[in-house]
Amino acid sequence: MLESNTASDAANRSVELESRHNPAWRAMGTKTKEKGIKSLWTERPCMAIKPAYVKKTGNLLLERYPDAFTTDFEQNKDSVEKLTNVESKGVRNRIAGYVTRKKGAQVPA
Repeated sequence: MLESNTASDAANRSVELESRHNPAWRAMGTKTKEKGIKSLWTERPCMAIKPAYVKKTGNLLLERYPDAFTTDFEQNKDSVEKLTNVESKGVRNRIAGYVTRKKGAQVPA
């Protein structure tokens, strides 16, 4: 009874290792500088999801001041700075980037 099925134990360990929530599996391909090793996280073609406060603020600014924004990020940074009381440069840039992306999607190609 003490001796367990080694094949099932090995299978269970491999399943645990393949889990994306396992730090050992995550570290296998990430944060490497070596050529030829791809990050396991960059193989998927997805983008980061913007926080709700960035979306809400950006959409509110686009509704109230649609003419204040263009597809130019630098101009949108200045507009966000003038129209809001956001003190953080990072948050300002995130909002400006979101607005720039939304304006770019609105422009007919």
